[in-house]
Amino acid sequence: MTNTKMECSKCGSSILESTAGQNSGLCKTCVAGPKIETVAEGMELGMRLLLGLFFAALVGTIGYGIGSFLGTIGGIIVTIPFAFFGFVYGCFCVEINAIIRTLLPFISDP
Repeated sequence: MTNTKMECSKCGSSILESTAGQNSGLCKTCVAGPKIETVAEGMELGMRLLLGLFFAALVGTIGYGIGSFLGTIGGIIVTIPFAFFGFVYGCFCVEINAIIRTLLPFISDP
């Protein structure tokens, strides 16, 4: 019996025909689905980006308020570094997982 190969119908990787027959044309990785670590990493990245955007808007608004004494152009010029600092702070300095882990015992315990 020859082991002929074909492509996975989802990701295109090379798999044996017997594997494809057992899994409706999918490889074992696609049948198992994404690993929980991958999903958790994606969620953490999304939260970091959202926090970065939130802090960019918040700190950028403060920068615009400070710079508006110099006029509209001055407000915009001051806003840019303030917003950049807020984005970096939100993405890299704030550990949302640590905050959630600290709050979970208080939230779940009545």
